[in-house]
Amino acid sequence: MNTETHSRNVKGILFYLAVLAAAIVLMISGTTMTAFAGKYENVTVKGGHAGPASTGWLQNADGTWNYLASGSALKSQWQEIGGNWYYFNHDGLMLTGWQDLTQRYYFSSEGKMQKGWQNIDGVDYYFAEDGDTTHSVGALYVNEATPDGNKVDATGAKVDPARPNPTGYANCVEVSIGEQSMYCYRDNQLVLSSPCVTGRLGAHDTTQGVHRIQAKQLNRVLRGTNDNGTPYASPVKYWMPFYNGEGLHDASWRSNFGGAIYTTGGSHGCVNLPTDIAAQLYNLVYVGMPVVVHA
Repeated sequence: MNTETHSRNVKGILFYLAVLAAAIVLMISGTTMTAFAGKYENVTVKGGHAGPASTGWLQNADGTWNYLASGSALKSQWQEIGGNWYYFNHDGLMLTGWQDLTQRYYFSSEGKMQKGWQNIDGVDYYFAEDGDTTHSVGALYVNEATPDGNKVDATGAKVDPARPNPTGYANCVEVSIGEQSMYCYRDNQLVLSSPCVTGRLGAHDTTQGVHRIQAKQLNRVLRGTNDNGTPYASPVKYWMPFYNGEGLHDASWRSNFGGAIYTTGGSHGCVNLPTDIAAQLYNLVYVGMPVVVHA
């Protein structure tokens, strides 16, 4: 074996060991991101025309994006591109917004996986950062303390530890239309909070005032009439009516809560909650418990 051949073999072995070491580090860190070969540059395919050797971002006619590696779109995988992590679905499309993968993640409108504290639709959420030994990088923290000592609820929303009970009732449910948030207090202690969606602004506003839980029922079908005169029938698992057909309940047909949703996509007057929050609330409230709805 000549010196040149020997040198190539040694370099090949060293490269293999380096790749193997990187994979082991990723496994030890607990991250769910697969170590796909290499990092890609944040470049766009020139002229928008893909060839067999093209590598870079390619925008489709409908505005969605693919990333090509040697002419082939990345599919069903995580990929680090230009220092940011992205996820591409089985069709090779870059994902944005909330996504339930192995865990819950949030991607910006540019597809970048978010880390740290992020304000989304007016609600603060925390996503695991680099070096986190308990969560995969980018995973949403839920119902636990964050590394900086704050708390998040079962939806991942930040809980204000200093929030006082402003209602005057030691045991009650508070619904803030302005905050689009629901709070439940027991013995003046905040025990549950969540973003919600109240009645559509100006058309089906949730009635303000002090009401009472009138009943607790499981697996109901809520029926009514849409603005166009057509009937609707919405099955819910947890129904807690409090005033004239308005109530607290799960809304499995919604993927997002809070923010400004209620201004154009609000309910017919009920307080819509994530299913897991409605389940917890159902076990905390009792018939006759005050429900305080305010602006």
